[in-house]
Amino acid sequence: RPVREGRGGRASRAPRRHREMSLAVDKAVVNLLDRLRAKDLAEILVALRQSKQGNKAALKARVVGVCESEVLTRAAGGKHAIERVVTDVWYRFEGAKFCLSPGAAGGGGVKRTHGEYVSGLVRAARASSPKSLEELRKQRAAAAAVGALVASGGASFAADAVSSGIWARAVESDPFWAPHPVPNVASAPGVVMSPTRLGAKGVASRPFILSNAQAMLLRGKDSRSYQLQLQCVMNDDEVPARQHWPFLANVRVNDTPLPVMFRQPGSAMGKAGRDPPVSVPLGVAVEGRNVLSVSCADSRMFTVLMRIVKRRRAEEVKALVPAPVSFPNARAHLERSLSGGGSGGVPGADDSDDDLVIEDNAVLSLRCPISGLICKTPARTRRCKGLAAFDLDTYVSLNEKVRKWTCPHCGESGRPAELVIDGFLTRVLGVLRARGGDSASVSRVEVEPSGRWRPCPDDEGGGGGG
Repeated sequence: RPVREGRGGRASRAPRRHREMSLAVDKAVVNLLDRLRAKDLAEILVALRQSKQGNKAALKARVVGVCESEVLTRAAGGKHAIERVVTDVWYRFEGAKFCLSPGAAGGGGVKRTHGEYVSGLVRAARASSPKSLEELRKQRAAAAAVGALVASGGASFAADAVSSGIWARAVESDPFWAPHPVPNVASAPGVVMSPTRLGAKGVASRPFILSNAQAMLLRGKDSRSYQLQLQCVMNDDEVPARQHWPFLANVRVNDTPLPVMFRQPGSAMGKAGRDPPVSVPLGVAVEGRNVLSVSCADSRMFTVLMRIVKRRRAEEVKALVPAPVSFPNARAHLERSLSGGGSGGVPGADDSDDDLVIEDNAVLSLRCPISGLICKTPARTRRCKGLAAFDLDTYVSLNEKVRKWTCPHCGESGRPAELVIDGFLTRVLGVLRARGGDSASVSRVEVEPSGRWRPCPDDEGGGGGG
């Protein structure tokens, strides 16, 4: 750290103001954005793990927003990581004409050596904009550091894989709460406090900043749709996409205790268990600087994070389910499954035949195992080995309360993106409803390996199938 002479010739620390200014991205680096093209700005945003959509002005404003925000700067890996990304792209853009010999334009150019290439980058920087001697030294040092990466076209930004994984797990824990893009960070949308690991003694105390835009969002007309949530994830949890609070957890924000899932030591949460997040009300957390304190009596590794989320409606959650495959493809998958053809190409399914049982005909129930009613939209998880289905609407409504997102038949994980709408049973139900009368109440159908089906004899009301 920089020091200055104090009284009696002793060295003292630099003023606090100087140390705080060192956290900001260098203005000379920010000014380089004015000379870049839209594709270059998009490349920077990809390296910083942010959205690259929009025109040039929007892309530049997004990069500047990251550079000017302390929270976003830390989420992107720190000021030096951002400066490396920007200077890397700028050197490639401004120094491209120095990378080849004068005959390169005609196709006969020869690539220069690494030293000549870096020298070309420095000359490009000097020709583009006159700099002071100190700034030119910084540029030359940066060019020497990233020259190899520039020449190979590789990315110069390495994100924290652990923090990114923790954040993704927290986002996937409850699809009914969508991360709100305030601020808009692709890897951590809605970030208020980045993932913080509890210490060896199970204690963490960390300040966080609630910006004016975030506070206005929480107190606005639509404030019931938004929450400031504190979430906790166990690092080596056997169920990755769930929230898990440690034993004897205690949470305080600005010395105000908040209700949290309380669990005695020794009563570990089972595989089907789910913990709710801690909602931090506006008033306990204030605009500006706040302090979070978390303590527990658990030797396992836990990570806490804070984000702003928006409530999704059931229709929005169902919109996350992939579109159903066509009827011919669904029928072909069913035929392969009945004839012993394995998963039929369903992603994530097991193609091994160790436990395979081949039957002549299969009887499929049209009732949802959750509600007991005839399915309206039959669905199953991608990893289901059987052909049994459940009703999509009932399944989503159930998980709005229990947050388990597991298949009621086999217990496999079944989040919205992992569901498959059964195109074959959808066609069968459509035919039965179109016939009307007793056919609409058929609850089981018998399916042949060829794909032909008919209502089961005890449910028969409308004759043959298809």
